[in-house]
Parts: sequence; structure tokens; C-alpha cells
Amino acid sequence: MTANEILYLIGGIILTFAALPQITQLYVTKTAKGLNLLTFLMLLTGYILKMFYSIYTAINGYGIVLIITTSLGFLNILTVTYLIIYYRYVRKFRKKRRF
Repeated sequence: MTANEILYLIGGIILTFAALPQITQLYVTKTAKGLNLLTFLMLLTGYILKMFYSIYTAINGYGIVLIITTSLGFLNILTVTYLIIYYRYVRKFRKKRRF
């Protein structure tokens, strides 16, 4: 593993774990107040595009570190986006339907 790959792996791990406090806060407080859904949808789109690039580099013989860190970051942002949608829209809709 080259120095460049090691630095990318360390940076990818840090970025992957950066979303965990947000996931924890959303789950514990059960509210998405103050979070902009558009921001996380844009991050999600960026991770999807980055995933295509990661697959392209892996096909050419390098880039497995890129696939791993991008996949983990994508899953974290997907989780945050899901929780924002759930606590803002789905949960409120379910409360209104109860009698």
C-alpha cells in the first residue's frame, strides 16, 4: 500500500465516522429540526457519483480503498437522509392517521 493510499484510507475513515454523531442525535432525539434535507440529498448524490468513479478505478486495477470508504460514507449519509425523511414526514403522517 502506497503512502497516498494510506492517507486516503485515513481520510476516508474519518469522513465515514463523521456522520455517526448526527445519526446518533437523530435517533436519540427523534427529531430532524435544524437539518436541511437538501444538503443530505446533495451529499447522497455526490456519493453515488463517487461510487461510479470508485468502481471505474477498481476495474482498472486500483482503487479498492476508494470503494470501501465511499461505500461506508454512502451508507452513513443514506441513514441520515432516511432518518430526516422519517422523522419529518413519515412519523407525522402516521400520527395524524391514528384516531
